[in-house]
Amino acid sequence: MKADDISKQSQKVICYGKIKNTEGLTFQTSNHHYIKDMKVNRDYQPVHKDAEMEDLMSLVEVQNFVPVVDDNEVFIGIIRRIDIIQFLRKKTK
Repeated sequence: MKADDISKQSQKVICYGKIKNTEGLTFQTSNHHYIKDMKVNRDYQPVHKDAEMEDLMSLVEVQNFVPVVDDNEVFIGIIRRIDIIQFLRKKTK
């Protein structure tokens, strides 16, 4: 997946989060919820796999997750804000 396609992957993650966090959303009630009505930030900025922590932190301040790309700008993963919080919590113990 190229960096240009990251927004598609981001939308999948957002949709999953919306579905998971919508109270009362079940298979039976899902016909009342439409993807087109969801507000989506389509400008998730990726970070390179060798980026400095400072670069990652500046992105995670404004994004719930940060897509990660390799040397060829191919999507290789996502770092979630909660992952960073948990990592830092373990480091301070």
